Amino acid sequence: MLSTASAAGTLGTDIAPLLLLGNACKLENVQEVLSESLGSWSQNPRCATSVLHKLTQVGRPELALKVFRCMAGHRVDVNLFHYSAAVSACEKGAQWQMALSLLTEMN
Repeated sequence: MLSTASAAGTLGTDIAPLLLLGNACKLENVQEVLSESLGSWSQNPRCATSVLHKLTQVGRPELALKVFRCMAGHRVDVNLFHYSAAVSACEKGAQWQMALSLLTEMN
């Protein structure tokens, strides 16, 4: 697993502000950091998918799930790729109950 500093440097600045929130951040903190990005993600959903994958890759699956919840809460159209990234985050975080919940939501 990469450290916060090396992950931000390796993966670019798009997830750096999220990584600085720490492990115990609240959904409101994630919403605040994403406030400017969420609008653009509606136009370019690949950006959201990329952020979800990067957070999972650096060992922050809980944060990836919070980002996913922010997307849904701000009416960003979540698609199959977003769900797949969120389910992958659940796998990495050993949260099988959440993975099942997300799979149920897809229907």
